[in-house]
Amino acid sequence: MTIVRDSSNDPKISNPGESMDLPPNTVISPFTMSVYSDDALLRIEYPLLRSVETGAADPAAFAPRLRSVLFPTSLGGHKFSDISDAEADEVTSALAQHLVSKAQALRQIELETLRPRYDGSQSLLLNDASEALHSGLRVTGRAQREQYKDALVILQGLAGAPIGRRDFGIWFQVGWLLWQTEAPLNDVEEAFYQATRLSAAATEYHALAARHLAAIQILLDHTADAGDVLQSALQAAPKDPLLLRDAARAATLRGDTEVALGLVDRCLAAMPPLAALLPGDPLLEPQRAAILAALQSRREASRARAASATERWRQMLDLVRRAEAMGEITLPIPPSLVEGDVAASGDEDEETVAKAEMVFAAATEAMTHALAEARAAELRCRRHIEKLHQDKLMWEKSLAALRAEAEAMNLGLDHPPTAKGFLKKKNPEHERVFVNFHSVRSNLAQIDKELRDHLPQIKAALAESIRRREAVEHADTWLRTNGAALV
Repeated sequence: MTIVRDSSNDPKISNPGESMDLPPNTVISPFTMSVYSDDALLRIEYPLLRSVETGAADPAAFAPRLRSVLFPTSLGGHKFSDISDAEADEVTSALAQHLVSKAQALRQIELETLRPRYDGSQSLLLNDASEALHSGLRVTGRAQREQYKDALVILQGLAGAPIGRRDFGIWFQVGWLLWQTEAPLNDVEEAFYQATRLSAAATEYHALAARHLAAIQILLDHTADAGDVLQSALQAAPKDPLLLRDAARAATLRGDTEVALGLVDRCLAAMPPLAALLPGDPLLEPQRAAILAALQSRREASRARAASATERWRQMLDLVRRAEAMGEITLPIPPSLVEGDVAASGDEDEETVAKAEMVFAAATEAMTHALAEARAAELRCRRHIEKLHQDKLMWEKSLAALRAEAEAMNLGLDHPPTAKGFLKKKNPEHERVFVNFHSVRSNLAQIDKELRDHLPQIKAALAESIRRREAVEHADTWLRTNGAALV
């Protein structure tokens, strides 16, 4: 959009069909000498908010586009070459999260507060307007203007009817569409004013409408009104970073440097990553030194955190190596967590900050597996010994029972039963007891032999497994205690 100002006409917005492109350079008013730069974020904010309704609720879905608009090669004459990629990514991510949260809140307000008042035919009209608006956002040039006009006709009709007169959602869309279709800015201001007035009880919508109203009022040189609108909106949303930034702009245009500086401080407190974006804002030029100081402070703090995080990472790796030696084990840590160092720039990033925590998590998980294996090895030795003794006891009991049975029946167990009588038959009970007795005695002899031959080695293996288990337990406790202090 290019803002054109002369002595006879309201400012007009040219090229509305390219509303998603990067804005041109700043234009200076020859009358007030106040600087106005197209707000790159404001220009795409509503389309982004609307895109959440159609499924793009993930901030990552539009973060790249948001980044390209926030950090073009130049904006308003200010270069961004001194902004690192990490800082640009951080502010883009913070704003993307902010926009998604706001979009979801706006959608909830529309569904729960605004839509229920309309009947079937009126809902169909709203659906048609929404479809035309969404279609317009996907095209450019005349096709976009025609879609916007279609939506505008429907919404203005609803806003003029009693049912839609107090619908701040409709008034906001009317204002935005008027803005995009080159309507006189006084008409745009009126629509945004109604949206702001009627949305006082709906904080998210009120903040959005107030920011748009203030932007139009600044274009109309109603700077004092813009400041009042934004200050009023801040009463309900005192930590909204974009409200605070816009209020700082308005205060700067009024020449109220002290108030502007206070608002900048509050803005950066609400969203610290904005320190990377604000130095390129022409409307905040008088506060640029303070903003740059805040940015430098953030950078120094970031580098300090990065250095601290790198040192914690190194210390954590040392703890892991010492724990491995204590437990006589190897803890498999992913190579990506063992290799590398802080970025050459020395700037903080998420990976650097989280590296010690990730090493600790990987090491403790591996330690848990190692401890489970050590305990399982010990248990196997114990169960082997227990089984040998249990089997010996079982066969001894069986042998005693068979001997008692033989004595009760006066049967001999030293020799197998012989055939007797005319038919030469053996006593079946004697034969059963004799066979079972000698089978059990054979099994018992095998158990005794295994106990004599292998029990010492099994006990030695048990002692070693106990020692290793205790070593791993000690290493595990030591690692968790000392590692927790680094994360």
